[in-house]
Amino acid sequence: MARDRSLDEFAVDGASDAADRESTADGEDGSADEEADGPEEEASRGSAEETSRESTDEASQTTDTASDPIGDAEVEPATATYQWDPEGVECPGCGRTVDRLWLQGDERVCADCKEW
Repeated sequence: MARDRSLDEFAVDGASDAADRESTADGEDGSADEEADGPEEEASRGSAEETSRESTDEASQTTDTASDPIGDAEVEPATATYQWDPEGVECPGCGRTVDRLWLQGDERVCADCKEW
């Protein structure tokens, strides 16, 4: 069975990817062409930014007024599908000591006893 991995192992890569995406979305890719732009191009960029801000404002207003079709009372709580114990737990089905017990009905059993 493969080794369980911590989410912390992925957080470092995800944080650097997010920073890269943010810098390219802001247009800060460091090209010399953008620094030499004339006033006409700056004006067209300004109007495009204003248009995107207006559409963002409209979207946030429609989102705020939308009703919530799913109430909190309708959401079922999550159910754990297995139990993990680093010291090991005895399987009630076969008596073997295992570190993972899987949910089967109302009982937790080892992977060999579980009906997949």
